[in-house]
Amino acid sequence: MFAERILKHVALAGYFRLIVGSNLDHTHVSRAEVIHHVLDDCPDLNDQRVVMVGEREHDINGDPNNGRDTIAGSFGSGPMGELLAVGSTYLVLFVRELADLLEWQGEGCHPGCS
Repeated sequence: MFAERILKHVALAGYFRLIVGSNLDHTHVSRAEVIHHVLDDCPDLNDQRVVMVGEREHDINGDPNNGRDTIAGSFGSGPMGELLAVGSTYLVLFVRELADLLEWQGEGCHPGCS
């Protein structure tokens, strides 16, 4: 799976309890399938702490009825205009910003809030 290799390469894999993504055998292709797979595999997971991280519109809008926070990252292949238009909860420009968001996720306050 590409997602795990990418997260290891950018030193973010340790922030995730489970890494799931589209498989080369064409299973878990839709983002909704990926999210539901995670929730099925981790029944004790607090659904409110699950976020969708993506670099393209189809990542962010992949499961539009789930009510989850989304993080759009400009560090991938998605053009900035697409990321600005998609309406994600957060937009990060650098991988370090994503790491910062993941560190405070669930603490009730994001970096910079008072």
